[in-house]
Amino acid sequence: MVERGKWFSDPMLEYILNLGSETSDLYNEAVRAFFSGDTAYSNDLIIRQDELDEKLAACTVGETNPLLACMMCSIRDSLRRIADYAADIAEITINHSYKPASKLSI
Repeated sequence: MVERGKWFSDPMLEYILNLGSETSDLYNEAVRAFFSGDTAYSNDLIIRQDELDEKLAACTVGETNPLLACMMCSIRDSLRRIADYAADIAEITINHSYKPASKLSI
């Protein structure tokens, strides 16, 4: 049984931190691509989101302690949502590029 205050192992903690950093970078880059209108980069971001999703799916493999696995699942699901939002922003960027520019009338 895991006692209160038990932390992840150092390798698992490092893995989680790297996934968090990668997820944050993906989101920030999606926002930058949106404001710049870079559809090619947005396409790359969607592919990166798929690759990140595979890494997130594998993060609980090998964890035998149910409490730590449950905590990891909560973190994983939150990171996955952020990555999904980044992919959504990238998709909006691509979709927006196909719409004709609206003309404002005064």
